[in-house]
Amino acid sequence: MSWRRVAMVGLVGAAWLSGCREQTPSAPTPIAAVTRQTPPAPPGPTGSPVTAAVAVAPRVWTQGRQEVPVLMYHDVLDTPNLWFDLSRADFRQQLQHLREAGVTVVRLDQVVAHLREGAPLPPRAVALTFDQGTRGLYTTAWPLLREFGYPATFFVHTGYVGRPSPTKEHVTWDQLRELAASGQVSVQPMSVTFPEFLGQLPPAALRREVEDSFAAVERELGERPRYFASPYGNGDERVAAALVEAGCEAAFNEVRAPCAAPADRLFLPRYNPKRLAEALQRLSAVPSAPSLAGPLALQPAGAPPTGPVRWQSGVWPRQADRPDRLRLGETALPCRHLLLAAGRLQPLADADELAWQGRPLVVGNQHQVVITPYRRWMSARGHVHSGSDALDQVVRPASFAVLGERWIRRGGQWLARPSLDGAALVGIDSRGALWWGRVRGAPAAAAASLEGWPEVVVLAR
Repeated sequence: MSWRRVAMVGLVGAAWLSGCREQTPSAPTPIAAVTRQTPPAPPGPTGSPVTAAVAVAPRVWTQGRQEVPVLMYHDVLDTPNLWFDLSRADFRQQLQHLREAGVTVVRLDQVVAHLREGAPLPPRAVALTFDQGTRGLYTTAWPLLREFGYPATFFVHTGYVGRPSPTKEHVTWDQLRELAASGQVSVQPMSVTFPEFLGQLPPAALRREVEDSFAAVERELGERPRYFASPYGNGDERVAAALVEAGCEAAFNEVRAPCAAPADRLFLPRYNPKRLAEALQRLSAVPSAPSLAGPLALQPAGAPPTGPVRWQSGVWPRQADRPDRLRLGETALPCRHLLLAAGRLQPLADADELAWQGRPLVVGNQHQVVITPYRRWMSARGHVHSGSDALDQVVRPASFAVLGERWIRRGGQWLARPSLDGAALVGIDSRGALWWGRVRGAPAAAAASLEGWPEVVVLAR
């Protein structure tokens, strides 16, 4: 099998179907303090590399090659009355800044099609969403959106449409019909009564919040909704299961990150607009390359390549004695961070999760491995999954996850040619085999020996 086919193969797994206001960073979890229950490993592979047919709609979308910030606004008023609202002047200034920054505002449908199918997007694409269906979105935000010609998605809690809440007035169904008829605004649900912790409701109440909100939008606007926003961003796996049952295509939370492949379609992140500058800064710094290399069979691949790199194959990290070192049998290699090994989770600090988005992650078990960009939904701290179960959406069951320093080859191309003196590496060779190694002298010769390798990651130096 060619490396091109390897790089684009889908995620393997048989249990695919089984966001929140920004939180104050909590203290890092002590090393090796979280133990996860790993299910029995599947039978060993029969060939190398491995491919698998996915029989159900995958939870993780892998086709997109761009990072797309999705902004999450709330009310827009002449005089804001809550901290997360924007004034009319500030909102106009943000829309003008998007225009001057060369940004193309796209529909949420386009973001989803890009992540799921690889549908093309403009180079600097951003999407706009608005939560809670407050009246200021119709009276203040909508005229400005219309003036700038920007599409948007309004998420509404259907039980409050046309009715006041303790702090806000809300749009009416007639106003929402007008917005939907414009072709510029999409209306989607975010529950009926807006409970803060949707996943903690009894099962029947949770289903009603999801299904009744979908039914209300369909009844009033004549079209079945496709998306959902979790109230307060507090979705979890129970909410995800209810959304799957309701036929939801994608769900959004409030995790501070861009939408990018690989993307868990039921936990898509959004930026608070107060972080607009941070969101736009990433737009010009992301390489275009496949989001996924693998899954590959993790088994001995014959004689190691010759040269100044000491390679080994068919091994996987099984010990977690410290977070910056992994053990492969009797060999120890440095790494940026060992997230998961021997059933023990070693989370990153919150600031590190933000800084290391998009960096290479090697995740797998004793049978298969994937190399993929690290995304915040993959961690317990940056996401609302329980424990490290999010990693099982990449490889099931995930028994190790190693965060590397940088890609030097990706998609068959050089991204950088740093000095490799003493570097710990992991890579996929031209035959589709995975290798771990350490450069022992002659760094220039080591780099030359990697020509033709589709994927090479520097774990640490």
